[in-house]
Amino acid sequence: AYAGYRFYLLQGLGGLPARAVFAALCIFVPLNLGMLGLLRERGIFNWYGVRRTTLIAAQAAFTLWAAQRGSAILEPFYAPLLDFKWLARPPLPHAGLAASALGLAAALVAWAMRRSPVSLGLAGAIVAFAFAAASAATTDTFAVFASAGALILIIAVLQDTFRMAFRDELTALPSRRALNERLAGLGRRYTLAMVDVDHFK
Repeated sequence: AYAGYRFYLLQGLGGLPARAVFAALCIFVPLNLGMLGLLRERGIFNWYGVRRTTLIAAQAAFTLWAAQRGSAILEPFYAPLLDFKWLARPPLPHAGLAASALGLAAALVAWAMRRSPVSLGLAGAIVAFAFAAASAATTDTFAVFASAGALILIIAVLQDTFRMAFRDELTALPSRRALNERLAGLGRRYTLAMVDVDHFK
């Protein structure tokens, strides 16, 4: 998305290639983030990772083809789908607004089902990208909001990594690593209790 902004959107949205890239970014980015929230994590270096990477690469290739050829195939997605008299120019194309709402809903549903920090981070990244796209005509604002979305995702992944390291996936109880960390932080006086519940210590 940032590469598309740097190469096509810095000069404004007046040309057909810039509008094609802008419409594609407004649709593909939030839908991809929402889809990643719904899909289970299955790794990258396998068949599932190849399929996801191929899908994203196909979207990038299609966008580049539409921009290079000056194709009007994405023009209907840039133009407003509905005529709102009170809104001179929507901050996003209506198709982009719909994609952002759909992606956000998917990420929030994934978070409600799994309570994963990554799903919530994906929702935050979608909101940040919507703000970035809405201010694409303003110098450097797109980069700031896009970077904020990436930072939200990085923090979410770090939180999820911490959770996986310190919590047992099956029971959601603190793991041995959490016990060792707590023991290392104890003072000179402390009490230990061992509880046996159905032979599960």
